[in-house]
Amino acid sequence: SAKIIAEVPVGDNLTLVAAVDDDIHTFAATFEMDELTVGLAHINKLTNDRTDGLDADAQTKSANNLFVSYSIGDLSLIAETVDSDGTSDATNIEAAYGFSIAGHDAGVAVGRSELKNDTAKEKRNMFSSTINIDEGLDFTVEHLDSDINTSDAWSAQIAYGF
Repeated sequence: SAKIIAEVPVGDNLTLVAAVDDDIHTFAATFEMDELTVGLAHINKLTNDRTDGLDADAQTKSANNLFVSYSIGDLSLIAETVDSDGTSDATNIEAAYGFSIAGHDAGVAVGRSELKNDTAKEKRNMFSSTINIDEGLDFTVEHLDSDINTSDAWSAQIAYGF
């Protein structure tokens, strides 16, 4: 499949991005000014790769995304909403705080998300805590709590980024 990605800065604060391949087309705009970031994105031609014949008519979908983030020192506030062809919606609101423990970068975050589609509606609360153990190595503990009790979970992860 042929893939084309173009990123074009427009002035000091605006960036436009377009990505196209055989299965998906994405167009996005991001505006950044000081501590504020606002972005809009549209994804078109999401194909349904089902081979079992179910939902065979749903071959093309699109989704729209709006996100806003604002930082006040070590505190970040994030809000995001996604709408997919009017059949499913997702929203996410999150607050994160970064700090240092014994010279290691660390952070905590709390969030709330809601997913609505044709058959269900679910709300989730999230708590996450991360500490950088060494350069590129992070330890994270996360808790997700669902109002329909299908995904209440604690998880721990050690991740190395390079």
